[in-house]
Amino acid sequence: MVPPGRDVAAEPGPRPDDVRRGRQAAFLSVGNWVERKGLLPLLDAFGALPPESATLHLVGETNVDAHYGGRVRTR
Repeated sequence: MVPPGRDVAAEPGPRPDDVRRGRQAAFLSVGNWVERKGLLPLLDAFGALPPESATLHLVGETNVDAHYGGRVRTR
């Protein structure tokens, strides 16, 4: 994670495991879990896909808005 206003790491980290987790594609959403980032509509759209088609990774601070973060977790 790169907090707002920070430079990225000087060297790349190790290669991640299979981010697709056996599915056809992997999607990445990077942003704090706040309403203006649109995570709930993203989850609704992603939920309409067949389960075997893709994996979704959410990256960001989950506790900036505790209420919204709880809604994202529940969804």
